[in-house]
Amino acid sequence: QAVRDSLRADSLAEKDRGLNPFGLALFRRSTSLFARALAGPVDANYRLGPGDGLVLILTGDVELAHELVVTREGFIAIPQVGQLYVSNLTLGQLEDLLYTRLGRVYSGVRRGAGATTRFNVTVARLRTVQVFVTGDVARPGSYQISAAGTALSALYAAGGPTENGSFRHVEIRRGGRLL
Repeated sequence: QAVRDSLRADSLAEKDRGLNPFGLALFRRSTSLFARALAGPVDANYRLGPGDGLVLILTGDVELAHELVVTREGFIAIPQVGQLYVSNLTLGQLEDLLYTRLGRVYSGVRRGAGATTRFNVTVARLRTVQVFVTGDVARPGSYQISAAGTALSALYAAGGPTENGSFRHVEIRRGGRLL
């Protein structure tokens, strides 16, 4: 709400100077509103990739905590369990995989009320991805943003659109294809 009120005030102040795209003032001032998030909650659909940091906690029959990093090759290594390929798995799929693999080593790990060992896996550190922002933006170029970032995060990193740019025509391309 505060951002919206500030944008309205800026729009009224700029009205005397001519028409500007609504919201452009947000990109022209310094704020941490769209700062790169390297930690924080992610949902079960978050796709894991090289550089993500995970925390695996087992409680019950055993009390263990492991800090795991997804390697460049896409693996994590869990002591006594082994190496697991996790790259491009969602957090939900990783949990399913962990029930199987942890259950082979720790007999108490299973789904349901009969489990005597429970586990929790969370993303403790998000990887960064390199994006290229081109077109009518203030500072076109290459930027590192959080893997959980959005098109708005990339646009903010590039200083927002120029006066000739538009918020209405933003394209996201990956591997040469329009998404």
